[in-house]
Amino acid sequence: MYVDPSIFDKNLEWLLEVFGSKVSPDDMASAYYQARGDIHKANEILCNMLGSSSSNDTHISTDDLTIMTLMHYLCKVLADKLPEVLDFSKDLSSLEPAAKMQLKYLAEEMQAISKGLEKVVQELSMGENDGPISESFRKALKDFLCSAEGEARSVASLYSNVGKNVDALIIYFGEDPACCPYEQVVSTLVKFVRMFNQLKEENAKLLEAERKKAEKEASSNEKLKQESQFYTTVSLCSSYRDNMQSSAVSIEGQHILTVKEL
Repeated sequence: MYVDPSIFDKNLEWLLEVFGSKVSPDDMASAYYQARGDIHKANEILCNMLGSSSSNDTHISTDDLTIMTLMHYLCKVLADKLPEVLDFSKDLSSLEPAAKMQLKYLAEEMQAISKGLEKVVQELSMGENDGPISESFRKALKDFLCSAEGEARSVASLYSNVGKNVDALIIYFGEDPACCPYEQVVSTLVKFVRMFNQLKEENAKLLEAERKKAEKEASSNEKLKQESQFYTTVSLCSSYRDNMQSSAVSIEGQHILTVKEL
């Protein structure tokens, strides 16, 4: 199996970024070898490994693990290179309400409005044969239809625009409107946004913890350095004192010998 060294380096860097804190380098190398250099298969192997090693209380599926690890990586890359897009969910303030909309019910309501107006028109037509006795009734129906038909056309136009926008949204995400319903697309998008925000916060907490750990280690190293300098200074002072005492004793001895000679 031949793998371009530059591609190998990039793949290894990616695996380390995603799984470095979860699996050992040996497991990563083994997964990469089993996948024959295919980074996606290596990712699946490692996710399966993590899924099988998780406790039963976690209830995390392999698919969720794959998404979570990739999302952690995505959040980290965006934070490093495009931090301005991390809060993109703020531009999707209508996403949650949109996820509650059911196109099936909208279609049923639109159909009910159309059928209701048809019945009103039929009733007005039948009333034409009643003569003067239903004149006031027919007048009320005509006044109602004048306003109701205009509002119904407005609602029908809005409904048509909703359908076009829904199709455009589904196509934008690379799906076929005939095969992928609106509810599935929006629910997936909601899940993505929620998970992205959750993992963004987790990454921020992890970075904060790493920063505090680095500061603590730096403080500890500085303290050790100061203690080392202190003990070195004390040792030098002690050595200097001993030397001075030795010199004093030597000078005193020489002075005594000189006095005796005199």
